[in-house]
Order: sequence, then structure tokens, then C-alpha cells
Amino acid sequence: MIKNTSARRDELGSIVKRLREEKGSSLRMLAKESNISASYLGKIELGQRKDPSVFILQDIAKALDVKMDFLLSGSHPTFEQLVHSYDFSIGDSEVINKEGKELLLQLVMAILNKDWNNDSIFEIHKLIIELKEKLSIRGQ
Repeated sequence: MIKNTSARRDELGSIVKRLREEKGSSLRMLAKESNISASYLGKIELGQRKDPSVFILQDIAKALDVKMDFLLSGSHPTFEQLVHSYDFSIGDSEVINKEGKELLLQLVMAILNKDWNNDSIFEIHKLIIELKEKLSIRGQ
């Protein structure tokens, strides 16, 4: 069981309700998708249900199409957290290692944070070439 304070139960309930409403689901629809009674879900949303089990939380998270971490925290992970949390590849490259992930993050941040001029375009071009070399991506 996950131990919750009263404030934590209220927070969990408001997160579940917000996500359910954003998805456009009623309590009955969420109950059907999660195999949890609408009554029980309603009590969670109102902060009246003490300590739902991890299994209940997993079922709710799955029905709401979110990770359990998000359900418990109410916030999405940052791009950096996502990049470092998962193994992935780009195109035909192998799984990107830590160095490749850092290059990818640098490239994305450079794109987002630049006042576009010739120097910034050159810097971004260099990062793209470095990332492609690191990942052994052949380009045109």
C-alpha cells in the first residue's frame, strides 16, 4: 500500500479527476476502462478513499493513458528526464548511449534557445553533424 496523508489523498483525487475530465470520460467510463467501480473511483477523487493499492493506481493510470509516476506527482517529466529515462534509437542507429543523448539534448536546446542568425545556424549545423557522426546516421 502507498501511504498517503490526507492532503496527498486530496491531491491524488484531484489529479485523477482532472485527467479523467481532460480525457472526456465520466466516472462510469473510467470505471469500465480500469475495472474499478465508479463508487470507488468517486471516493478516490473526493479524497475519501484511504491508501489505494499500487495495483489500483496502476489500473487507473493505464485507463487514463499516463504513467503511474505522473498520476502520483501530477506533473509531466521534463524532456531531459525522458531522454535519460528511456533507451531509444533514431532511424537505423543502435540504441543511443549517454553521450548521444547529451548531444541530442544540446541540439534541441540550441534550436529552442537561439535568436536565429548565421552564427546560431552554424552552431546548430555543427551539433547536427556531430550527432549524426555519433549515431552513424548517413544523410544527404
